[in-house]
Amino acid sequence: MYEHFLEFLHENRFRFEFRKELESDSYLLLTYYIYSISNLNNDGLLGVSNKRSNMCFSFNQIFFANIQALEQER
Repeated sequence: MYEHFLEFLHENRFRFEFRKELESDSYLLLTYYIYSISNLNNDGLLGVSNKRSNMCFSFNQIFFANIQALEQER
């Protein structure tokens, strides 16, 4: 699984934009920039409790995020 996600997670930076109309004649623009700063780590099997299985694989990765908030007029 690590090999499948390695290139995707390390070579992609994600940008998400959210826009909210404000009561005045302006809007709030929130922009999130997220990118990976670590390798995908295999934590191994974890015990879980559900009806179909009692184990699952666990992976973790550290991400860095920047958030930009702007109020813009029309």
